[in-house]
Amino acid sequence: MAVVAYGVGIESAFSFDALPVVGSVNKTITIEVRRTSEIKINPGVWVGGGYVQQKHIQAFYHDSHLAYHVDNDFHFELYPSLDLIICNITHDVSDDLLRYWILQQILPFQLQLGGFQEPLHGACVSTLPERRGAIREDASCIGLMGASHAGKSTLLSHFLSQGHALVADDMIALSTPGYTDVYPALPFYRPYREATALGIRAENYSPQRRPLHRLYLLQPAAGDARVRLEEMSPTEVLTHVMHEKQFIVHSDLAPKFFHLLGDRFRGLARLSREVPAFRLHVPHAMDRLPEVYEFLQQDLVSQQ
Repeated sequence: MAVVAYGVGIESAFSFDALPVVGSVNKTITIEVRRTSEIKINPGVWVGGGYVQQKHIQAFYHDSHLAYHVDNDFHFELYPSLDLIICNITHDVSDDLLRYWILQQILPFQLQLGGFQEPLHGACVSTLPERRGAIREDASCIGLMGASHAGKSTLLSHFLSQGHALVADDMIALSTPGYTDVYPALPFYRPYREATALGIRAENYSPQRRPLHRLYLLQPAAGDARVRLEEMSPTEVLTHVMHEKQFIVHSDLAPKFFHLLGDRFRGLARLSREVPAFRLHVPHAMDRLPEVYEFLQQDLVSQQ
């Protein structure tokens, strides 16, 4: 039975039973898992590298696919034109760890390479509270962005406790080519950012794509500071979101996927023009959280 994540169906013999069952989707990704005693690299053109969750990663371009090598434990082959992901892993890698890497890292990368989505670092919830399983006619969402420890997870958790539906935590999946709608990511949120864990399953999860109503860039303030909004110009928004984009790979020797560099700049420029964005100055005090929430609800209701 196919399940859904990031607005696409997943077909695999590997279990993703914690995900919702697929409804109506425009794309289905096939995921094959192959266990082996030793990971072997088939070198291509090196197009990027770095560290994710304390693991060394390298990306290699091949004519037919892009390979994503993680230490000596994982070797993922991404075929965007075939809607196929092949996962080569060692026998000692647990299923839970593999699920994390596929759902939190590899699947969104595949969708970005295929020009289906643009992932940004941040979180999304429904604009207004909703009854579980009921979809409002004005089913838009808001985005929460900011640096690490700015308070995104804390504010997201409070919104969920007030009946808002989770759209995405950690990864805002913008729909292309419009860049102003958000696909639901995963039905999990991670209030404590435990490494390589999908997190807590949300009781109220948004199953459909939603228009992005507003963006809030969290700015921590003193505990006794006033809660306030400061409107951002399109140039300020574009500058910020260009630094929050995910999965940057590039090489002049491997041009096949890199028309996406221009596409993503044009799309994010459109986002900065069409979606209102504000710096949200948030007092760094837990007892002020209900006040911040009510302040935002008043702002959101006034714009409905």
